[in-house]
Formats: sequence, structure tokens, C-alpha cells
Amino acid sequence: MLAKARNRLGPVVACGDVGALPIRSASFDQALAVWVLHSLNDASALFAEAVRVLRPNGRFLICPVNRPAPDDRIGQAFEAMGLLVDQVTGRPHRTASAIQILRWTEASGFQGHVEALAAQEWRSTTDREIKAILDRSWSALVPLSNGQFELVTADALANLRSLPPGQVIRRAVAEPVVLEAP
Repeated sequence: MLAKARNRLGPVVACGDVGALPIRSASFDQALAVWVLHSLNDASALFAEAVRVLRPNGRFLICPVNRPAPDDRIGQAFEAMGLLVDQVTGRPHRTASAIQILRWTEASGFQGHVEALAAQEWRSTTDREIKAILDRSWSALVPLSNGQFELVTADALANLRSLPPGQVIRRAVAEPVVLEAP
């Protein structure tokens, strides 16, 4: 991803730890974090760094993982699996709601709101979703031991295997958090 960004944007692309960004303070008017929180041990470090690198009144957009629509049975199985991952790893960031994220960021001085976007739809198959779990395509599954992996995926895999084969329409809702720095 870094190479792709450098090809698109040039030498302005940098790689660093979100808890200690290699960027001067008050350097940016805007910052963006897309599907990042679920990968962090300490999300508060990201929020503190965002406040540091943003200029006063700068904007920070956080896009947490999408929430499955109530009628998306595959999404509901993934959501339940996510809760188990959080319990096993002790990291509540993956399943944190946009409202929870908004509250966490307020401790760093941000003020903001949650945007409610229209549901997104895409096509998939239960076989494709089962394979994604078994291949550990979902980043939250990668660091789990084999025992932890079996524990958190057993119910989701059983639920997915009970669904009829073939193509399904998946639906999810995105709730980005729009913040303003102090």
C-alpha cells in the first residue's frame, strides 16, 4: 500500500507508527483513518497524535469498520465473531461503535459528530466468506493462536455453512466519525 501511495502521491508519503508519527506538529488541515482502530493496541495514542499533527480546527475523519445490516446474516455472523475476537484479545476497538469512538476522541480534545451514510450493497457467496475466514483474510484473525482462531470462528463458520449456497447480497452501514481538533 505504501508503494502504491508513493506512486500516486510522490515523496510526501511517509511510513510510521500511529503513536509516534514522523510528522511535525500542526502540519495538516485534515487527517484520515480508515479501518485502522481494529488493528491498534492503544487507540488513544492515535487520537493524541492526530491532535498533535493537525492545525487548530483541523478535521480528522475516522472510518471504523462497517456495521452489518440487520438482514445480512453473513454480516451478523462476522459481527458476533468480532465480539469474540475482542474478548479473546482484550481489544475493544474492532467492534467499537461510532458513538464509542466519538467519546474516546473527546478525551484528546476533539469535538465532532457521527455521519450516517446509506447502506452499501455488494454481492458475495457463503463459500467466499467461509474461505476468507479460513484464510485469515480478516486482519483481526491473523495474530490469533490456532486455539483462539478455532474458538472465535467456530460459530461463524457453522452459521455460514448452514446458509444456502450461491450468491447473496450483502449489506452494511458505514458510520464515519467527523472530528474537529481544538
